[in-house]
Amino acid sequence: MFSCCALLLTGCGIGATPAAMEPTAIGPLMGNVHGGQQPVSGANVQLYAAGTSGYGSAARPLVNCAGAPDSNRVHTAPCAGVSTDAAGSFTITGDYTCPPGAYVYIVAKGGVPGGSNVNSALALMTGLGACSSLTSSTFISINEVTTVATVFALQQFMVATYGTAGAESIGTSSTNLTGLQNAFASIPLLVNTSTGQAPASSAVKGTVNTTAVTVNVINENAKLNTLADILAYCVNSNDTSSISSACVNLFAAVQPAGQANAPADTIQATLDLALNPGNVGTSSSGPAQYLSADLPFLPNLGSSLPNDWTLGVSYYSPTATKYPSGTGTSSGFLLNGYGLTVDANGNVWVLNAASVSELGPGGVPLAQIFNGSLSAARGIAFDTSGNLYVTNSGSAGAGAIMKYAGGAITSYTAPSGYTGLYGIAADGLDNVFSVSGTGISALLELPANSSSGAILSVVQPVGAAAYTLAVDPAYNVWVTSTTAVDATEALATCTGTPVSSCSYPSTALTYTGGPSGMFRPFGIGFDSAGIPWIANSVVGTSGNYLTQLTPGVTSAGMATAVGAGGLNNPQYLAVDGANHIWAPNNGVTANTGSSVSEFDDTGAAISSNGYVHNFSGPRGIAIDASGNVWVSDLAGGQNSTGSSVVVTEVIGAAAPAVTPLALAVKNHAFGVRP
Repeated sequence: MFSCCALLLTGCGIGATPAAMEPTAIGPLMGNVHGGQQPVSGANVQLYAAGTSGYGSAARPLVNCAGAPDSNRVHTAPCAGVSTDAAGSFTITGDYTCPPGAYVYIVAKGGVPGGSNVNSALALMTGLGACSSLTSSTFISINEVTTVATVFALQQFMVATYGTAGAESIGTSSTNLTGLQNAFASIPLLVNTSTGQAPASSAVKGTVNTTAVTVNVINENAKLNTLADILAYCVNSNDTSSISSACVNLFAAVQPAGQANAPADTIQATLDLALNPGNVGTSSSGPAQYLSADLPFLPNLGSSLPNDWTLGVSYYSPTATKYPSGTGTSSGFLLNGYGLTVDANGNVWVLNAASVSELGPGGVPLAQIFNGSLSAARGIAFDTSGNLYVTNSGSAGAGAIMKYAGGAITSYTAPSGYTGLYGIAADGLDNVFSVSGTGISALLELPANSSSGAILSVVQPVGAAAYTLAVDPAYNVWVTSTTAVDATEALATCTGTPVSSCSYPSTALTYTGGPSGMFRPFGIGFDSAGIPWIANSVVGTSGNYLTQLTPGVTSAGMATAVGAGGLNNPQYLAVDGANHIWAPNNGVTANTGSSVSEFDDTGAAISSNGYVHNFSGPRGIAIDASGNVWVSDLAGGQNSTGSSVVVTEVIGAAAPAVTPLALAVKNHAFGVRP
């Protein structure tokens, strides 16, 4: 059956505040601290509860704290922590209490990394997740691998005072607890926190429609280990008159332009690498120059340096067999990925050929719906109430739009002559819009709470081969047309504060684009000012750029340079909480450089060549409240071995975004963090 929390706007499971709201005393914890393969003695180890009063807000130390406890029966500073012994081992025995609903991480600072002198720049960490989940059997490894995995997963919630050792913290806003909690769920995909090793692959299991389902995971462990090897260059050095020359050199190499001070410890250095993934370097420059022949973590990339440092995990089903209609077998849980979207809990919904599959945080398979009842499904979207809508472009009549709500499926009919429904989007009032791309091209509306079989109403005609659309914060509906090579805007006249109803004229405003016009306009997204960005999708040199339109000025706007940032046949795009535009590149040969590109809100490329991952045919894209970038693969799961990936999660690479998009419309929250 359907998961308990999949379509609710309040969380449950990993995405919600735990039910136990009283502080909880936890049994002893044990672990060790290693720099490379050698123990770190005399390191100070402290357990922290992530802050909840803002991004990077002060975390609360929990171990060996002096003074009276606060109202939650949790001590504040000063907190002494515990020390590692000669073998790098530590034990925390009855020295801490879990604050209500806390998510925790553990940090080791200083100590002697196998030599005779202290390394004051040594700072390593491991993200542990829910404090209440820790038990006396929990064993914790803290090393460079766990540090890289933790920082990359939690980077969007971290703030560091560069130049001051130990001055970094993890926290979230009070309105994005789910985003932080789900970010912690990515850490076990990257590293085993008990062994301190990064797996090459893993499997996550769940029960879907009463059937056990397995999703295989590919981890970029060689890249992660290479990052850890770079850190080890500093970690395994000792202070002289000040911090070691090895640490000074590494910190200078990772310091980005515009950052006033270099990192002062290895956690800060890792954060710089995470936030500036294009800073790879070579064998003689940048961070990569500090890789030596004697590298502690294997496998690594050796002399084959990566395009960038972003870390991805990819998901696919064990076989590529198509999901049998109406059955609960697991063979085609992830068949291909024509598109995807993210709900309010951070669960990801993947549009397969004839079904929709739901992945929870950590890639857990949760649900599969519409099994065998979809025909060339192309669009997928949530409304603000958590109802899921899918377009059935292969249906010419009944079932042109399918709705899933509370376990029930509702089918809606398109007017006669309006066929090939493709894109779909909901506004802040739960009205749903789609476009007919064949037959009569028009913008169609399904009013909120429509009954089964209701005929979609025609709003206005649009350009030929109109396939995608989106709703902006003013409730205007934007449509792109690949054949007419334009975009149209259905201008909304809305009443109420907040908005209570909107109406649309019978004709649209038509845009021809900016300096470069539009070549094959397709995906649409909005920045924090409500400005539309459009992906121009075509293989070759005629397109491959983004267009930023100027609302109200139909022939003005701005275009990025052709191919900038690695753009190659971008079909969809997404805007993150920092107003950055992300677009997957579908035009590069499968698995030989397919990537996702990042731009700032001026159109300047941040990714020089895109961020390269194990993509086959990247198409759909969504950004969640943890800052993970989710990309679906149209070509996934279609080879004989079933090894083609269907979904890739680029861990923590983007600023957290409001989900679903309908909530961003309602709350005027495009391009801002939740």
